[in-house]
Amino acid sequence: MITVYSCFIQIYGWAINISALLGNEKAKKWINGRRTNTKRSVKKSVWIHCASLGEFEQAYPVIEEIQQQFLSNNIIVSFFSPSGYDIVSQKNVVDDVVYLPLDTRKNAVEFIDLINPEIAIFVKYEFWFNHLIELKNRNIKTYFISVIVTKNHFLFGSFSKSFRRVLKSTEGMFVQDENSKNLLLNAGFENIHLSGDTRFDRVFKFTIKEKDDFKIEKFKSVNSLIVVGSSWKREEKMMNEFIMQTELMLNCRIVIAPHDISEKHLVKIEQLFNKSIVRYSNYSNQVADIMLIDNIGLLSSIYRYADIAFVGGGFTNALHNILEPAAYGVPVIYGNNHAKFPEALELEEAGGGKSVANSTEFIKYVKRLLNDDLFCSEVGQNSLQFILEKIGATDLIMKKVFKQKGR
Repeated sequence: MITVYSCFIQIYGWAINISALLGNEKAKKWINGRRTNTKRSVKKSVWIHCASLGEFEQAYPVIEEIQQQFLSNNIIVSFFSPSGYDIVSQKNVVDDVVYLPLDTRKNAVEFIDLINPEIAIFVKYEFWFNHLIELKNRNIKTYFISVIVTKNHFLFGSFSKSFRRVLKSTEGMFVQDENSKNLLLNAGFENIHLSGDTRFDRVFKFTIKEKDDFKIEKFKSVNSLIVVGSSWKREEKMMNEFIMQTELMLNCRIVIAPHDISEKHLVKIEQLFNKSIVRYSNYSNQVADIMLIDNIGLLSSIYRYADIAFVGGGFTNALHNILEPAAYGVPVIYGNNHAKFPEALELEEAGGGKSVANSTEFIKYVKRLLNDDLFCSEVGQNSLQFILEKIGATDLIMKKVFKQKGR
């Protein structure tokens, strides 16, 4: 099956090249970015591979610990997606950021020669088998962190025996939940560790480093604040319906941080709401009902001022980070299409979050939170407790992978 897999990968590569020739900009970036992988690492490296930005967020607590405990380590992060590469390569948080080449045997040999790893860490379910086989051939210790699988995962199929054999030969797989652990153990894996999700460590650590945002403080003043984070059109429309159907706006302010901050979309949001609205970049103590966040990187710190958080992407199974507001002890609301995000169900079961199917459910729940201070406080405390009970994955990984005490 590995041979069949390699053929499929090759066909996939041809398809991307054809797409690039036809003018697909993302495909062009995917191809051109891999041509920049030419600088050989002289020092031995810790190689961490992430599919995209979300996986990097899961890897970052481990990266920070490596940097703090082993100041001389050379950390190389690879991405498959241009979106992750573009953002992280500009942050200067690791020694080098590269693209993972297409998973062929030839590419695997050349790439591992290039980055010179002594340890390889793959995040979540980045199973690139030719690279894994080459790592094994060179006796390079290989681990997976924040792994999560379901019973329908291809690894458990009748034709996946050779793939399972490759993964079983790695040093360790750190899984997010008990279900993943049991599924893998029942499939004959012995290198499984239940660690949890490193994102909990990341969001909790961020709250400790929080910085004041005086614009948000002034805008909120003594009012209740609803933060609509990483919003899509559906959440923005529902927020507008809430405003039109309730009198609670007299003592309430709203911050909207859209997923798409292009000028075109920002203008559409301004046209949607029949309320006074000001952009964050233009704010200077003026009175307004809504503040529109028009730049990247502020949302995680803005949540600390929220009384309620409404997180986007939950109606399209592309839910954004609900752990960030929960870490501040904020009640979290999100759409009910979130099958790929087990933390959404877990947060709701813990009493700290609420999934809604439509505007009616959303408005009803927001009204209850705003009208009942005790209930709102209890939901917020449940959110924070949910985070506190889940932290610790990074320490466990550091102890087992690097034989060091986590911090």
